[in-house]
Amino acid sequence: MSRQSRRIGFALFLTVAAVLPSRAAITGFTDLTLWQTAATGTILVTNFEGIAPSGGTTQFLTPGYDDPNGNRYAGTGFTPGLGIFDDTYIISATSGFGTWPSDYLWGGYSTNGTGFLTITLAAGASAAGMDVFNYQGGGITSVPVVVQALGSLGSNVSVTVNTLAAPGVVFAGFVATGGETITSITLTPSFTGGGATATLIDNFRSNAPAPVPEPTTFGLIGLGLIGVAALRRR
Repeated sequence: MSRQSRRIGFALFLTVAAVLPSRAAITGFTDLTLWQTAATGTILVTNFEGIAPSGGTTQFLTPGYDDPNGNRYAGTGFTPGLGIFDDTYIISATSGFGTWPSDYLWGGYSTNGTGFLTITLAAGASAAGMDVFNYQGGGITSVPVVVQALGSLGSNVSVTVNTLAAPGVVFAGFVATGGETITSITLTPSFTGGGATATLIDNFRSNAPAPVPEPTTFGLIGLGLIGVAALRRR
């Protein structure tokens, strides 16, 4: 192969490598700073302010609460003897359920069982994260919560955070790469027997859908392929 052929082949490799996605994957984070470094695009924040009346709560029955950024929050509670029930609320910071300084979302209340909160993300989001804490009853001091993310290409990744009552807060988040997006996140308290808890979240962060590749991107690939075809003819 001539030097010119090698140069054209190498240029084609660089062109294709620049536009093709890397290996699809989702990475979990429990550190906000590291998540912010890994996340791309415009970060949109839902803080749940101004929805519940001051000192009160607002309940959202099935299918849950839809925020202005296209995400849906649906909590499912469980109480022995009462069964499974809708459990999605936005709660005022002055309602008496804790001393968190701003309004927040409550989902997945449970007594002696497991209630969970599922967040369905707007299409195209590749980064999502939130502040997580809990409502404690019956002497519980901390509650491990399993935070699970599902991806559009089949990824299934979990992190476990040890949540505290307000005003204690921890972070859980995910970033998808390689063309994968995050379709949903489920938060499930991991405790059995005695007491009661609910998963609480605030400041839900997600990025805007990734832009569609520009026509020039595909044009570069086309030019590279034309160059290979010309080489073969020569």
